[in-house]
Amino acid sequence: MSDLICTRGYITWFHLENGFGFAKPDHGDIDVLIHISVIEFDGEINLEEGQRVYMELEEVKDKPHWNAVKVLPLAKPFFALESL
Repeated sequence: MSDLICTRGYITWFHLENGFGFAKPDHGDIDVLIHISVIEFDGEINLEEGQRVYMELEEVKDKPHWNAVKVLPLAKPFFALESL
């Protein structure tokens, strides 16, 4: 197993029915593949575009993306909050 990188980032796309999506770390221009099985959650899984996440990543040799091995959802995206 390769060394893990711990970072924060945001969801760029997630399709619940297909069980995967992608995120971008705050620093760097890599795509991160997120599989539903690595998401730690309380209750219902519902990752939204722009949502902040904590990720533990591993590089995938010969692929243009990295894999998330652990994802913790943080705050919902600002634009998803209801108006006060």
